[in-house]
Amino acid sequence: MGNDMGCVPIKPASTVHAILDGRRHAAMHGHLQENHREARRHMIVPRHIKRAEDYIRENLAEPLDNETLARIADVSPRSLYRGFVDFRGISPARYIQDMRLEVVHRLITAADGVRDIKSIAFGVGFRSYASFWRSFVRKFGVSPSQAKLGAFLQIERGARDGDEDLADK
Repeated sequence: MGNDMGCVPIKPASTVHAILDGRRHAAMHGHLQENHREARRHMIVPRHIKRAEDYIRENLAEPLDNETLARIADVSPRSLYRGFVDFRGISPARYIQDMRLEVVHRLITAADGVRDIKSIAFGVGFRSYASFWRSFVRKFGVSPSQAKLGAFLQIERGARDGDEDLADK
């Protein structure tokens, strides 16, 4: 009778409960999977990931790709990718980029700060200054030149404060 009028039949309560239980189970399973991944990041890192990380550190300025890293680590590219995601929470490419950004940041905010930003970026393996610049801003919240200037001003302020301390004595 209800179907003749274009109404949608109501599912029995047991079916609704089964659907909700299934959704709860899927949500809980997803949550447990995420907790499992998070726990794995704090475990001992597999040898193939350490091998790849060591190679990256030693060859940061060189072009690095997943196939080369997989060959060095003696695993398939897929295994290398999964290992990085499972144990580091990021892809090998993101790991390389983050490491390069950290090195550039450290070098441009160093006390001497003599070298120009572009040569530092290219020196650690970035191939495009525009791509480097966008990644730097995304990671640190300031442009590379702002980071360099901020470090310079902080050093100047520290030197001035040190001179004032000496004058007070």
